[in-house]
Amino acid sequence: MDPLPIDARVRQEQRRRLGVLVGATRFATQQGTEESFRLDLVDLDAYGGAPAGIGLPFAGHGLALRPGSSREAVIFEKRGRGGCAVDLVARRVIKSIEPTAGHAFYGHCAYAPSGNVLFIVETQLGSLEGAISVRDPDTFAVLGTIPTYGVAPHDCHILEDGRTLVVTNGGGPVTSPYLPSVTFIDVNSRALVEQHEFREFNWNAGHVAVLAGRAFAAVSAARDGLASPLPPGGVTLRRCGDSPIGMSMPKSVTSRLLGESLSVAIDPTSRVVCATHPAADLVTFWSLDAGALESSLELPQPRGVTMTLDGRFFAVSYGVDARVLLVEALTLRVVTGRRVGAGMLGGAHLYTWTG
Repeated sequence: MDPLPIDARVRQEQRRRLGVLVGATRFATQQGTEESFRLDLVDLDAYGGAPAGIGLPFAGHGLALRPGSSREAVIFEKRGRGGCAVDLVARRVIKSIEPTAGHAFYGHCAYAPSGNVLFIVETQLGSLEGAISVRDPDTFAVLGTIPTYGVAPHDCHILEDGRTLVVTNGGGPVTSPYLPSVTFIDVNSRALVEQHEFREFNWNAGHVAVLAGRAFAAVSAARDGLASPLPPGGVTLRRCGDSPIGMSMPKSVTSRLLGESLSVAIDPTSRVVCATHPAADLVTFWSLDAGALESSLELPQPRGVTMTLDGRFFAVSYGVDARVLLVEALTLRVVTGRRVGAGMLGGAHLYTWTG
């Protein structure tokens, strides 16, 4: 039998691996007077292996792995000036990144599929008007800017076509005319391709996961200005060609989703959406095609979620001591005996790296 080509062998090997989870954590001293920040790396295939960490000069939020590189990633602060490139193999920060003048980073970024351009979400400090700074991925020099067609942008992704940028605009306070939305933008012309404003007036647009055909799932916290001490957030689903719909049923579940619905991932095979709800101690699973709840899982303070490298599991971080468990994507059964922890991956998001 002829040997498989190198690319095919790599893909075959990846299908047998869970991968390395990467995510930020912040720590306080026992006295609670100082904080330190770290990027954690946990190899799910190394049973009993010690996690690795990279010290950060700021609280990391969103991360992007550079396509075509086996080791480089960038990470940014939410609503701040912190940004840097890291070498995941050497376990070190290799270069700091600054926002454009008069702007702050808003936490997320995306590489073009070729890895030759980096897009970073930024917000104008006075108006909260959104801008995507287009950067050289080696020097991080600004090559241009792209409007987000909204205010308070947060999450962003590049579609597989390499030319369409997806951005969530959080929107202004409830008294503001600036509504939350998910926008699709042509990166070459800077033109708005599609804009989906949220029908659920009280929710912002936080994080989003996108499939082919521009189907997406978004998670939300409440918009600023609501009087309740812990107003509800929720989940919005959009099938191809349809308008986005906020999930309101079953009430036994959606009424519990107080506070921020934080992280979201979609299994492209089953088209099941996994969302985390830290204040509700709940993980929810939704059918993107049916627009309905599939299942829910009681879990203390769930936060980040991602798919494992082999595509078989949702990996979810949870708890005050920052642990991880795996949920089989096709059956939604918790995988026993594979709880990972503790004291790592305590931030808002998880990412899967090949290692």
